[in-house]
Amino acid sequence: MSVSKPKVGLLLGDPSGIGPELVVKLLADPAFDPGADVVVVGDRAVLEREVGRMGVTLDLQVRDDVAAFDFAAPTTPFLPVPVEPLDFAALSEGTANEMAGGHTMRILAHALDLVVAGKIDSVAYAPMNKKAMNLAGFKFRDGMDFCTSHLGYDGIFSELNILDHLWVARVTSHVPMKDVHKYLTTDRVHAIIDLLHRSLSATGVDSPRISVAGYNPHCGEGGLCGTEEVDAIIPAIERARGDGIQVDGPLSADIVFIDAKQKGTNGIVAMYHDQCQIANKLLEFDRGVVIHGGSPVPTVTTAHGTAYDIVGQGKANPQPLARGVALAAKIARNRALYEGRAA
Repeated sequence: MSVSKPKVGLLLGDPSGIGPELVVKLLADPAFDPGADVVVVGDRAVLEREVGRMGVTLDLQVRDDVAAFDFAAPTTPFLPVPVEPLDFAALSEGTANEMAGGHTMRILAHALDLVVAGKIDSVAYAPMNKKAMNLAGFKFRDGMDFCTSHLGYDGIFSELNILDHLWVARVTSHVPMKDVHKYLTTDRVHAIIDLLHRSLSATGVDSPRISVAGYNPHCGEGGLCGTEEVDAIIPAIERARGDGIQVDGPLSADIVFIDAKQKGTNGIVAMYHDQCQIANKLLEFDRGVVIHGGSPVPTVTTAHGTAYDIVGQGKANPQPLARGVALAAKIARNRALYEGRAA
């Protein structure tokens, strides 16, 4: 496969959400150029319904095999997925529902399989919905949990939230607060530091600098206000330094983002979901994207959700998804070079 033009599978996401609108807006924008050969993977009826609703024109190049596409043609490559047709009359648009959830996850699984088979290089998907996924019988905490399970991957992984110049990983993600402390082991914290370091390095950041947040108020005050820092976080940081990683911390969660901004830090490791997500969304709610860090298939999505409240109103902002497609291309290109698959 060409390293200069990786093939990115672009998915429509939850058909009851804003995903189809986002994809159509991107495809209809002549300025959309992610540096990749983009293949829309999904249900043609969903795409064409959204095209009609938005009143745009898309010239589709429909093929059953990625190898048959002419990427030089002025058309949109579309690869149909063999899924059961949606009953649009029964589809509860603008809400989390079983029909949309099952449809979304089966298409995502198919796209992952395409990467494993070497047909495409990476996946960028418009937002899915965790409740809809579970209603459809896919009992996972989130999209990344589903993807790694489908791929049979049991190694370390973390959602990586990508802001303009700052990458944020977290030791736990969609875990109840009452259980977070159970996951804060030296091995796990160290593994997430290492994952973030490797991910930043793979995208061309030379000697990335990483900050690690504490868990307790004021980083536990030396054990007076919690011992997770002393028991797990500080030993993990010391181990990472021994590996040659530039890492600071632990820093109190209420200053770690301010410190990163002042010092030009490349990455932050947080201990749990809202410890970083509140700051992430305040900083770049309209631009943030998420990488499935550690996954054997390069997978990217938006940091925002299905936005059921604005479905069909034409208000959805496609820029996060555009950034996601470009990032999926970059990861695929760099992974090819790393694995020695350069053409």
